[in-house]
This record gives sequence, structure tokens and C-alpha cells, in this order.
Amino acid sequence: MNILYIHNKTQISGGETSLMNLWENMDKKAFNLFLAIPEKGKLSEYARSLNMKVVLLKIPKISLLHCFSIVRALISLISLIKTNKIDIIHSYSPRNNILGAIAGKLLGKPIIWHERNLPFGNEKDISRQLLFLPDMIICNSKAVAKRFETNNNIPVKVKTILNGVNVKRFSTNSNTDTFRHKFNLDRRKVVGIISNLNKRKNVDYFIDIAAKIAQKRKDVQFVIVGDTFEEQNNRFEELNKIISNLGLKDHFTFTKFVDDMPEILSCFNISVHVTEKEACSRAILESMACGKPVVALNDGGNPELIENEISGILVEPNNLDKFTETLNSLLDNDHLCSKLGEMARKRIIELFDINVNTKLTEDMYKSLYKDNK
Repeated sequence: MNILYIHNKTQISGGETSLMNLWENMDKKAFNLFLAIPEKGKLSEYARSLNMKVVLLKIPKISLLHCFSIVRALISLISLIKTNKIDIIHSYSPRNNILGAIAGKLLGKPIIWHERNLPFGNEKDISRQLLFLPDMIICNSKAVAKRFETNNNIPVKVKTILNGVNVKRFSTNSNTDTFRHKFNLDRRKVVGIISNLNKRKNVDYFIDIAAKIAQKRKDVQFVIVGDTFEEQNNRFEELNKIISNLGLKDHFTFTKFVDDMPEILSCFNISVHVTEKEACSRAILESMACGKPVVALNDGGNPELIENEISGILVEPNNLDKFTETLNSLLDNDHLCSKLGEMARKRIIELFDINVNTKLTEDMYKSLYKDNK
């Protein structure tokens, strides 16, 4: 079976990691994988390392201004599908979804849309408005699936497949001293966050929490593990300026995204997540897989990942004092941290193993393929 993935990002962050995990674990005897992507980058390099065929295809924003470019992209996409005898199209992001659906309808090929986000602020939910186009929609949490709810019912074509984690790679690790030295961390307790640094991810809120904690204790080192893309290329400077103005430079360590995330996670005493309207946070899942206690907002898909006060702690949004109080309590209670981390690891193994995610996705492909014959 030939599966074509249409993706719009070349760099690797949480969503791309989920895609890579899927590719790694799929049955190579049953599926041939193809990737259409706008330009070369880390994701295309990784796809090629898995012997996937990669085709450069730039799909413009859907607007009247780009009508000729859209037609050219559609012609190229149809040619790609025909030439490679694609059986199923699996697309990400609205522009890819729309063009992929048109190509699929014209050629009689089923298309899957992969929805991984919750609308934020004034964002329009285009996918909900165009629900009639795809044959199937994969949502990475029940919170995302509720976007498509009508009259208290979620359509049959909308399926929830939670993100998965490689539980062998992300596990408890005893090399803490080695990795602390590698990342220039001292002997203080580490409270860390793993996040894209764009403003949507709310890292500024983490700094506000750190400022309140640092007023009363000096035994904590705060770590921000994250990267910034071109459109936010001044975010390092912005965040560093905030930290400096608050007098927190000695309390903070910045790293970019690291190649081996389990290494930096092994150094964390507590992992924090502060993004509102998060669908299914990979940072939370990987922290839990490494046996780390997680404190996150009780919002979006987070309650589907964390059982509050059993495998982590959820705090209501916009309650800075409560979040700070929760972290202080955990910093003073090693036993509770250990227990939460142990239960977090157990929950990941039971519910979020990448093999479960992969099997559900493969079964969906097989079902669509059979129905299309």
C-alpha cells in the first residue's frame, strides 16, 4: 500500500516528532511511504534515512491572489499521485488538506486529515467548516475531536488516536551526573520546560512562575529547552531580556532543542507545561515516560494525559499563585515527586506506547484501502 504524506513544515518540533515516530514503527513490508514537503530540511532528511521517497511540493496559501500557483500545485500533486500509484493521502495543515482532498476526489483516492491543534484566540476552524471533504480525520486527543461535534455527537469519520511515545527510548535514566555536566547544570533542583518559544506557547508565564519561586528560595535552577523559527527569531533576545530585567540570570539555563531529549529530561526534577489550548503535548508525554512529575494547566487535552494528583498535577489556567504553590510543595517533597513520576511512567506504558498509536493508524489505512477497492 502506497501512503503519501503531505506536510508543510521542514523543521522538527512536536508534531513532526509524532510523524517520525509513526514512520519508524510502521510495517515496511505492508506500506511504502512517500513525503511531499515544500523544501529540504531536517524532516525530509529523516524521511530519506528511512528510505522514503521525498518530493518537493510547495502548496501556497489558499487565496485568490495565489490562484495560478494553486492550480500548478494541484497539477503537480495529481501527477505525483498518479506516477507513484498512491493509495491513500494523509495530509497536515489546512492548505494541504484542501488541495489533497481535491486531488483525492478527482482521482478517487481516500484522504485523511490529521488534526493536532485547538483553535486559539480568533483563529477560524476551517477544517470543521470543510468536514465534508476528507474520508477520515485523525485527532490526537478527544479535545481536538470535540471541534467536530454536532448535536452532542462526533461524526463517525472523526477518530481519536493519541500521540505515542517510544517507551524504550524515553525511560528512567541513571546518568544524571553525566548529563548535568553536559548541559552545564549545577547541583540545584531543576524545574524545566520543553517548548517551542513562539508567543503562543506562553513561556513568559513560566518565567513569571520562576520569579515568584526565586523570591523565596535559591535551591532551584530553571531550564528552558526550546527553539525558535525564523518568524520568531528575536524570541531568545526577548526572553533573555525579561529574565535579566527580573534579576533571574543566575537562576536560568537556556538550551535549544537537543538531539537526545531523554538526556536533558533525566536532569529534570520537575517538568512544567504552561501552554493553553494544547491538544496533546509531546513534551508532557515524554516527561512522563521518563518518570518525571509534571505540573501542567488543566486545559485542552492535558487531562487526557495526566490523572490529576495521581500521575501528575493539573492547575487551573491563569492562577499564578496556585501554580507557584504547587511547584514549591513538590520541591519540598521528594517522595511525592518520585510517586508521581512512577505513576506517570506506568500510565505511558499502558496507554501511550508508540506501538499502539502505529497499529491504530495502520488499521485505519487498511480499512480505507479495503473500502476503496
